[in-house]
Amino acid sequence: MRRRLFDPLLRLVYGTPLYGLTLRGPVSDRLRLIPPDPWSGDPALGKSILDGEFQLGESWLAAGPDPWAIRIKAVRTQALLHGFSWLADLRALASSAARDRARSLVSGWIVRHGRWQPVAWRSDVMGLRLAAWVASGDFLLGGADEAFRQRFLASLAEQLRHLVRSGGGAEPTAAAFSALKGTILAGLALPAQDKAVTLGMRLLEDAIRLQILPDGGHWQRNPSLHLEVLHHLADIRTALVAARAEIPVSLLGAIDRMAPLLRALRHGDGGLAVFNGGWEDDRRQIDSVLSQAGARGQALSSAPHSGYQRLAAGRALVLVDTGSPPPPTADREAHAGALAFEMSAGKHRLIVNCGSFGGDELLWRQALRATAAHSTATVGETNSSEIHKDGTMGERRAQVSAARGEMDGMVWLEAGHDGYAKPFGIVHNRRLRLDSSGDLLEGEDEFARQSGRPAEGGEFYCLRFHLHPDVRASLVGDETSVLLRLASGGGWRFQGWGGKVKLEESLYWGRPDAARRSEQITINGQLGARGARMKWRLIRIDE
Repeated sequence: MRRRLFDPLLRLVYGTPLYGLTLRGPVSDRLRLIPPDPWSGDPALGKSILDGEFQLGESWLAAGPDPWAIRIKAVRTQALLHGFSWLADLRALASSAARDRARSLVSGWIVRHGRWQPVAWRSDVMGLRLAAWVASGDFLLGGADEAFRQRFLASLAEQLRHLVRSGGGAEPTAAAFSALKGTILAGLALPAQDKAVTLGMRLLEDAIRLQILPDGGHWQRNPSLHLEVLHHLADIRTALVAARAEIPVSLLGAIDRMAPLLRALRHGDGGLAVFNGGWEDDRRQIDSVLSQAGARGQALSSAPHSGYQRLAAGRALVLVDTGSPPPPTADREAHAGALAFEMSAGKHRLIVNCGSFGGDELLWRQALRATAAHSTATVGETNSSEIHKDGTMGERRAQVSAARGEMDGMVWLEAGHDGYAKPFGIVHNRRLRLDSSGDLLEGEDEFARQSGRPAEGGEFYCLRFHLHPDVRASLVGDETSVLLRLASGGGWRFQGWGGKVKLEESLYWGRPDAARRSEQITINGQLGARGARMKWRLIRIDE
């Protein structure tokens, strides 16, 4: 919070020409270490860059010969372009044309963005860029003329000085690990930068202690950010090994704890569950990160500190959000999805949450953070945790409790939250039971009135089950059942009691820039003086 208060002043200082002069200093004529880069680029994407097209996340940017000369509105797209992770794709071509293009892009960036700018010099973006430049050091400097060598090494040093001076610069979120990776890798690569390494390692241990929970989860509770942080930690460990430097126990422990939880958050198709701002992400990238992490632990069934439960039997997998919102310093992208669940059958997703918006439009971002965008229940169309218009979360935050049990292959979960206690005097309890065959998931949702609160009743509730876009649904005539057909041809029947079962439209944003039309099953009703109770089940049917 203190840093946010000083941000406007810091921006004014950083943006002055005088500040740029203070970053200048001795320039080395070489890199003393180029850490191995285990992440192979994509030659096909490298060829696209030669043609002036960049794949940035899920979207393409037709940038022409000079991407630094065009105006890009979306901040996320800017950050991905300035992060230079696409250098690996050019390097994968291993051609003189690719090397010349890479040098041209680096030189162009230094000319146009060598002074502080809000996005290009954001600490996490700068950290990714420094790490990418260092990893491609041989590729960029091999056979380069002296003018390019001096520009490149001077810019590396200036950016590193800025990161060191700003103390890493990032707030206590996953972005801090991007900044720290750049600080540590550039400090190891440049001569006479041992102080940068020392600072980076100290801040890294602080970040691990604060942000990585005892069960291995990242405190923002976003599976995609969890993947990103584990990626950065594995890269830092690889660089330290190459430098023959001491590896902190805290770093090794964090990697060992994070890998099993990452496995737990994967669906049968290999992608991640879309909770709390995350996306499905690429299955191959997840495999690569787990391989580089080298941790052998199996998928966790229960992650009480991170707030996730995994119910698995037969070919069915149910992932449940049983966590409270993260603390105020880490909640700007948190979702109000208390007790939401996702379900997959084999390699096919069946029940999902709506996902997250990858652009900058606040309206869409807020809509997908709302409780109604999750496979859980709402009361009075109110979020289970308060989300302010500026993106921060309010004082009303759902406090969640959960207990699970297993017997003879059957798994059950009992959980509840008090997010509706203050506005409605209601506690939402959810009970799930997955039988040992994985062919039957039974659920019960209860809205229980708190004693001592007015019992007028009358509030409307809605229980939602968002379907994956590949699921074909049809409402049965008795309006208590919905037939669900998977892409594989397998089928499930949903049945619900305690309210009117309906089939309505929905949207699925499982990837940053790829919204897809989908449907949702809803059970609607009105709360009585004592609340309400609904039962439902999903049962596999013959193909």
